[in-house]
Amino acid sequence: MIVKGSKVGLLIRTDTQYYGARQAFKVYGAKRGHVYGPWSVNGIGPTKSGICDRLLVMWGDGSFTYENSGLVEIVR
Repeated sequence: MIVKGSKVGLLIRTDTQYYGARQAFKVYGAKRGHVYGPWSVNGIGPTKSGICDRLLVMWGDGSFTYENSGLVEIVR
């Protein structure tokens, strides 16, 4: 598969569910100017990006890097 990030590359391997989490501890009703810490948690909610895969990509110049699946686009 071909991927596009800052440049174009070839997808070599996918490590599923590598980054992120489904749930996070949150402070609902937070107000500006107040101090919050771990003691302030009042709920559990979904994370912004959820769970993402880790992709091993070989770029056009021959270099290999691991990329977050949320940061690259699969072209073909």
